[in-house]
Amino acid sequence: MNLAGKFLTFLILFMSLVFLVMAVVTGASHRNWKAIAEDNQKIAQNLQSAIEQIKQRTTVGERQLEAEKVSRQQQIAHMNAELAKERTNRDAKEKELAAQLVIAQQQLENLKGAEARLAQQDQDIAQLRANNKALIDEIATRRTEVTTLTNDLFSLRGTLDELKNRSDAQNEQLAKAMKVLNANGLRPDSLTDGIEPRLEAVVMKTTGDLAIVSAGTDDGLRVGHIIDIYRGDQFVSKAKVINAEYNMSSARILGEFRQASVQEGDIVTTKF
Repeated sequence: MNLAGKFLTFLILFMSLVFLVMAVVTGASHRNWKAIAEDNQKIAQNLQSAIEQIKQRTTVGERQLEAEKVSRQQQIAHMNAELAKERTNRDAKEKELAAQLVIAQQQLENLKGAEARLAQQDQDIAQLRANNKALIDEIATRRTEVTTLTNDLFSLRGTLDELKNRSDAQNEQLAKAMKVLNANGLRPDSLTDGIEPRLEAVVMKTTGDLAIVSAGTDDGLRVGHIIDIYRGDQFVSKAKVINAEYNMSSARILGEFRQASVQEGDIVTTKF
């Protein structure tokens, strides 16, 4: 029983007590018991009718209250469903926002990387421009060198043509000289084998009465040539070439001319 039912029951009990008191007072003041009884019966009937009306009203109120309660419960259920839906939407939005935040963070990192690569590319471009300028300068220098070399080439071609003409003339003279030598039974070096070339060399090593000198057939030395050995301005000895190679020779020290022992570093010459 709800609060309204309890209130109506209390009201009925209170009214019953009120009518009971009124009946007692009326009975005490009148002696007509039949009339009193009839009045009491009417009062009871009226009270019963009032009670029935109150019960009917109470039932209607309880039904309305129950209907209102059901309606409120339905509204609460609907609101809870809407709230759950909103919570689901909120969670979905939060997840979507978190995903977008991750994507935005990744895009930011990519942007930073792109900016770093762009800065590096700018540096590379600046370096390439510098290298390009250096290449342009080098090309200009090379062009100048090519121009100079071309001019030198033309000059050398002229010189080459002149030397060729001289060579042809000398070959013609040499052919004539060889013809004369052959007619007289001579060789081209037959008159110069005994002439020591003018040279300056040094003693590379000494072994007993042998000296290795830094001059050979490329300098004109031949076996049998006599060379002089000096130490500064002091004459040391003479030596005779006994073996001549391309860039060195070995000579035997002539004891009859020895003024001092031959040492490494002594000067070998034929100028004196």
